[in-house]
Amino acid sequence: MGYEIILIGEKISLEDLKNYGEENVAIKDNIALVNLRNSTLAHRFIQEMKKLGTYEVLSLEEYEEIMKTTPEDYKPLENVVYKDCISWQFDGKENFVVSNDNTLSVWDVEFDNVQKQVDFPIRGNILLSNSGMFMANYFENRLVLYVEKFDKIFTNFEFKEDIKRVEFNDTDTLLLVYTTEINLLIETYTGKILKEMDKPCIFNITGDNVIYTTTKGIKDGIKDGIISLMGEDIKKVDIIKAKHGQMMI
Repeated sequence: MGYEIILIGEKISLEDLKNYGEENVAIKDNIALVNLRNSTLAHRFIQEMKKLGTYEVLSLEEYEEIMKTTPEDYKPLENVVYKDCISWQFDGKENFVVSNDNTLSVWDVEFDNVQKQVDFPIRGNILLSNSGMFMANYFENRLVLYVEKFDKIFTNFEFKEDIKRVEFNDTDTLLLVYTTEINLLIETYTGKILKEMDKPCIFNITGDNVIYTTTKGIKDGIKDGIISLMGEDIKKVDIIKAKHGQMMI
């Protein structure tokens, strides 16, 4: 009694099957049928093919069962509520934030004990800073930075235009705010707007520095913290370095 194994892959390589005899292999498109004379050989073959990582390996019975399966009728997917879960270290303990149904929750996890620390209404998008010190909450044209357990306001801003996205640098000393009309560089600890740009620009954060350019050129690449720009429309390249500050509450 033979053992028949099915291989499915993007491309079947005869080199992978050369030890099993051409007379025992049938290939069509991206499917191969391999006939093996005993269970020991079949087991070895399956293990070798799985190690390659390029094929789906099935017995003939498994393959036939799949082919007989009738696809379910299409059912529209239900809209799900967006959840944003992020974990970080805070005061030596593991915390995580959940934003769901316009409610922000901060949970503390210590060993097998999970406790909710904060639960309050919130609208819009949230972004945690890299150190876990700040949480940016932005909705329409308003931006609020929270601290502590993210229930205390550190700074808030209101712009003329709606905010598209925000971004912290590696050390949380700088905050980039992209609105529908302008882009802003803000010093996080002071709330001071360092730069306001009403033209298309490219930002690159390198540690405490932000390199930006008002350009229609192409960012060629970043190497060792240096940004390389190409294009005839480059008008200005500048570097801003944020000052390290201490959060005063």
